Amino acid sequence: MGRHILVPVDSSEPAWRALEHALSFHTGGQITVLHVIDPQQGDYRPDGSGDSVYRRSEKIADEVTQRFEGADVPSTELTFETIEGKPKNAILRFESDADVDQIIIGSRGNADVKRLLLGSVAETVARRSDCPVTIVN
Repeated sequence: MGRHILVPVDSSEPAWRALEHALSFHTGGQITVLHVIDPQQGDYRPDGSGDSVYRRSEKIADEVTQRFEGADVPSTELTFETIEGKPKNAILRFESDADVDQIIIGSRGNADVKRLLLGSVAETVARRSDCPVTIVN
């Protein structure tokens, strides 16, 4: 079986570049694109009444599908997952549960407060992951 690549996305430009990197360099195997809904966002409501976060996730999934269909990735299986949680913890939990071989992540996401050189999610994932992590700027 081929490699299993995890690409967390949040619709930021570095996240899209990470996906493009995965599509360009990893043909065959499986690419899982992961969107994490953060309960600390202002529009999240666990009862579903704040469905704008879910609509955002659906839009991201549509964009992922379009980019995948436009790429030449023979024998590559693409899946899209949406989970809830703090992004860095959710990504690491998914990595562990899904037997991921590599994570490709954007250097900074959509957070209001950005780290100077490297986003805190990317930094934490790189430090705590059990598999290789590629950070795309």
